Amino acid sequence: MSIINSFFYGNTVSLMEQLTIQSFIQNNHQFRLFTYDPEHLSIKDSKLDIVNANEILDQANFFVYTGNGDCPAGSVGGFSDIFRFEILKKYGGWYVDMDVTCLKNLDSLEDDIVLRPNKNYGTVANIIKCNDANFCNSVLKKYKSINSSNDNWVKPLTLLHETIQEHDYQKYIVEKSLFGNDYFNDLIEFLDKNYNELSNVPTHAIHWCNTACTTSKWDKRLKIDWNKPRPASLYYCLLRKYGLI
Repeated sequence: MSIINSFFYGNTVSLMEQLTIQSFIQNNHQFRLFTYDPEHLSIKDSKLDIVNANEILDQANFFVYTGNGDCPAGSVGGFSDIFRFEILKKYGGWYVDMDVTCLKNLDSLEDDIVLRPNKNYGTVANIIKCNDANFCNSVLKKYKSINSSNDNWVKPLTLLHETIQEHDYQKYIVEKSLFGNDYFNDLIEFLDKNYNELSNVPTHAIHWCNTACTTSKWDKRLKIDWNKPRPASLYYCLLRKYGLI
């Protein structure tokens, strides 16, 4: 049973984030959640392993974006980019963001490195398996330039892509069919179309692109309320499947 690592900042776990946790647990994974205030986390589950994030990185290093450029003020995106590779450097294995839903157990993916494709940037690390501490160190060295004043949302992705090329790890980028590739039109269908009409659902997991959907980064007309799923949509059906609505 593989351990799935993730990071959460705050106390109140949203409906979509509960879906992340339950979908991995119910697909026979152990879910290890790192947070800086574990005693006040709103969700309690005997199968959820809650760990103080200070074990990975002292909270004194925590930052949020101040709102420069296209980096939303208050976003923990830059810090979580750093934190995930600190986790992987120490533990190896899998890391997922808290807006990822598991559809199938990941244990069949046996390579030491598994990288998820992205339509625009080649690859992203919101779903990643990495058992190479040297690679993590290379990424973290580049990420030293990421801080609260960052004004380019995709800068961490660009730096990650550079590191992948330097290590010749493009061969570990899996097919889109496993995890999707953050294609806008696909995601809109998962949220709007009836589940039984879909033919493009990934086999192993979905990334819901929370920041893009809740801050209108993709389209100013698009702003998703994850607490009000459209009945019969894929998102709605998954919430029902995992007992959350």
